[in-house]
Amino acid sequence: MEERKVNYGELKHSKLIGQGSEARVYLKDNMAIKAFNQNGMKKEEMNNKIYKIKELYHYPGGLNRRIRWESAEMTEPDDNVYSLIISKAEGSVSETVKKAKNELKNTLSDPSAAFLVPFDSIEFSVSDGHAVLKYNDETITLRSNENYPDTCKVLSVLGKESLENGALLGEMFYSSTERKFYLCPVSIVNPHKIIRLC
Repeated sequence: MEERKVNYGELKHSKLIGQGSEARVYLKDNMAIKAFNQNGMKKEEMNNKIYKIKELYHYPGGLNRRIRWESAEMTEPDDNVYSLIISKAEGSVSETVKKAKNELKNTLSDPSAAFLVPFDSIEFSVSDGHAVLKYNDETITLRSNENYPDTCKVLSVLGKESLENGALLGEMFYSSTERKFYLCPVSIVNPHKIIRLC
């Protein structure tokens, strides 16, 4: 990807398709533009902190239950936290699909379920350009959904180091027309940071 300084005026008629702590990604004339924010993001936009919660309330539900809390003490994460998050990922892609199948067959459940899925690499298919998550000998195609329509576009502008040896937080959903499960990427967790794709 070519890098050059961009005047924010050039981004006037472009669409914001993703943002992180270091940059925002815009789409203009079918080209992704990565704009680094020199002043940093506003503090209220940042939330990659550790929340120490005294009392947590959860609502009834299935796999992805809603939670809330009254107050929390926030601290900055360190590399140990990111490694701990990655260690909490599902055991395999097939195990994740099985859990999603069991959850999504319930007629009262949401049309997607969130999972943290480990990966060795995220690569792009030569045939159709879709991103593919690879873990051990298993793969799953990554595809945006209506909740996060542009996250796969953001993946294509990330460096290779961000797409190796981590975990992907995403929404597993079933396409009835293609009769296939897909994973919609939301965030990537690496040993040193979290990358929000939306």
